[in-house]
Amino acid sequence: MRKRYLLRVTPLALALLVLSLAGATALTPARAADFANSAFLRTWLRTDGPVAAGQVARSWYWGPEPGCSVREPYLDAPDGSGTHLVQYFDKSRMEINNPGADPNAPWYVTNGLLAYEMISGLVQTGNNSYQARSPAEIALAGDITDSSAPTYRSFLNVSSTPAGQHTSPNAMGQPVIATIDRAGNVGADPAKVYYPGTTITYYETATQHNIPGVFWDFINQSGPVYVVGRTEVGRLSDPPSFVTGLPISEAYWARVRINGQSTDVLIQAFQRRILTYIPAFSAPWNVQMGNVGGHYLIWRYGTAPCQATPPPPAPTATPVVPPPTLIPAAVVGPLDRLFSTVSGEHFYTVDPNERARLLSTGTYKDEGYEGLVWNQQVAGSVPFYRLYNRQNGAGSRHIYTTAARERDYLLSAGWTIEVTPNGGPGGGYVYNSPPPQTVPLYRWVNKVNNDHIYTIYAGSLGGAGYLSEGIAAYVVRP
Repeated sequence: MRKRYLLRVTPLALALLVLSLAGATALTPARAADFANSAFLRTWLRTDGPVAAGQVARSWYWGPEPGCSVREPYLDAPDGSGTHLVQYFDKSRMEINNPGADPNAPWYVTNGLLAYEMISGLVQTGNNSYQARSPAEIALAGDITDSSAPTYRSFLNVSSTPAGQHTSPNAMGQPVIATIDRAGNVGADPAKVYYPGTTITYYETATQHNIPGVFWDFINQSGPVYVVGRTEVGRLSDPPSFVTGLPISEAYWARVRINGQSTDVLIQAFQRRILTYIPAFSAPWNVQMGNVGGHYLIWRYGTAPCQATPPPPAPTATPVVPPPTLIPAAVVGPLDRLFSTVSGEHFYTVDPNERARLLSTGTYKDEGYEGLVWNQQVAGSVPFYRLYNRQNGAGSRHIYTTAARERDYLLSAGWTIEVTPNGGPGGGYVYNSPPPQTVPLYRWVNKVNNDHIYTIYAGSLGGAGYLSEGIAAYVVRP
């Protein structure tokens, strides 16, 4: 029987909380998908899967990996638990408020009003209930250690919150020249008119705030998204307010430090996110989401983020095998193992059609599969070459290897390389070192008939007449 493993929950590394705004673009994509619910995984994959795959150049919408997950107070939870399942990311927090709803519905997963809460100093604990605390004294753009940059508190008196509705008239067509400092003082710098893309192009009547072109274009951008097993072009935020929410402040220029360098940054607060525009950066990295999720963890949990009882596996979660590196264009599939009753050879294939054809001959037995391998090369993976020796007598003999020297030696001895229908290596793509969510694939040889066995079984095969040849590769665990 082919087993599947439920997704696991791991704490967010504290180092993630002190990332600078600029540093986010250089992060290594998640190798293991420790998502608390498969709906969180699907939501992340839609926009950030193509980024992790290197298929598209754009800044993260959520972040390179999931963080800690807990059940936080939510008094109006429809299931009567008084809590809801949340999971933190560098850029936000995903939530499931009604686990009994359709998990495929667009609003089944939402993301929290984190910017609104940190600016207002109110932690939302229900539909209309809040816990009061001080606004966050955390730099909302640039290096988190910057002691002169505006904080969330700095935006309290220019944002629409319960502390005051600070709205603005329609300013369509006007450039953004307003400035703000750490104390919340607002000024103007006419020189900022020369930065491109900062003319107001949209006015949100619901909250009465203006949005400059660079942010409005970012909110409405389309590009590669991963949906139901394939990559297609679609709107990254659909509807536009899904990711950011509505604007709660105007956009303001500030001087902040990014990697220690003082830089002009345009900052605007939205209900759910902070958007930043850094003219010194080249597109598309010049517009980014602020690190709201990491900042919120510091504000709410201090040095022990998500210090609460881990949630039990969600009943609506679909078991998912998260690959070491989530790449939408590539998929993991079984390394199927068959046994030839004619030659006495164990045979491995990543091609389901080849497997079906061999089984239909009646001379092969299905012995399950030995882990999962990639059908395309992904970050950190290497080809698992399948070589065939026609000179070995009546029975075919195969060897699978990641070693170029062994491959070349066998080729010089008359062996041939076998490939998949799409031209990939016959054994797919595997790993030479063990990233998370992988297991060793051990290699054994029978010195009598030269049969090789590749297995994730860690026990000895010596009793069956096989000698260990060590670890052949690492494969995604089943």
